[in-house]
Amino acid sequence: MKTSLFILIQRLLPQHLLSQWVGKLAASRRPWLKNFLIRLALRRFPIDMQPAAEQDPFAYKSFNAFFTRELTIPAAKQFPKLPKLGSPAEGVVSQCGGIRQGALIQAKGRYYSAASLLAFHPWHESFQHGSFATIYLAPHNYHRVHSPVSGKIVEMAYVPGKLFSVNLATADRINSLFSRNERLVFYIETKQGKVALVMVGALLVAGMNNPFVKWSDKQKRILQKKSFTKPIDIKVGDELGYFYFGSTVVMCFEEEQNFVVKENTAVTLGETIIE
Repeated sequence: MKTSLFILIQRLLPQHLLSQWVGKLAASRRPWLKNFLIRLALRRFPIDMQPAAEQDPFAYKSFNAFFTRELTIPAAKQFPKLPKLGSPAEGVVSQCGGIRQGALIQAKGRYYSAASLLAFHPWHESFQHGSFATIYLAPHNYHRVHSPVSGKIVEMAYVPGKLFSVNLATADRINSLFSRNERLVFYIETKQGKVALVMVGALLVAGMNNPFVKWSDKQKRILQKKSFTKPIDIKVGDELGYFYFGSTVVMCFEEEQNFVVKENTAVTLGETIIE
């Protein structure tokens, strides 16, 4: 009953307007406001400041800065050596396994297509019989996303959409959740084949940023694509972007992968998930 009510409320809420409003609060540098928000977060979520480069939560200039805090240990050092692949984010592996006839598992009994996830980019045909992994980032997790592979980013896309919550309860109830929500997609060519990494937006997520392309809020209202005449070289552990709140990352692989984790497994950044 509670879950059904939560989903109904999400459908009725002005999702983008609410997320933008929260984003403005989170970006404030007023000491009393940002400290109040940080204090609330520390009380509400099991946030561990020990791995953070700055361990004093109130030293951050804004709530956003606090939530996107960097780590003491460089991310690249936390990943295994190729061909093993580590998790691109800290969180929970909610689903992983094979892609069958272009369909990914969202939750038990619910599927969605690689084509819709990638906004019908031609690459979706490469993932018809590949593999995928979905990592859910809770609010207390580290919010930066790093590349689990080495290769070249040949294209990026910002896909407009809804902003439903992406927690496990919502994933169990809303069809094609990850391909309905707003998302940022990286198309990466590697020696092992094509890889698509998708950062999925969510309710109250004030934004998804990346170091390569900047799109204005106005531009994000329609599908944005950026092809690189000179592809961007990336190595394992390089930062791809960050969320301003908890969200989800979906990875699609052209080739079948040997996963060493099961669904609902908590993972740290760089922890081996594929051998």
